[in-house]
Amino acid sequence: MGNQTKVNYWMISTIIFAALFLGMAGMYLFNIQNEKILNQKQIDQQSQTDNFMEASLLLPVMLHEQ
Repeated sequence: MGNQTKVNYWMISTIIFAALFLGMAGMYLFNIQNEKILNQKQIDQQSQTDNFMEASLLLPVMLHEQ
């Protein structure tokens, strides 16, 4: 009977450790993914700003050509 409880404690502690490890790994991976998404958003915003600047520079030229 004593051996049975030892095995249970060992299993429980292993499961808890595995859950903690998976949780930490998941958070780490989620964080990397999130940073990639944030970087992509910044890049998109930058290209939109560049397009706007380009358009505002070309606008007088286009108006003058008409």
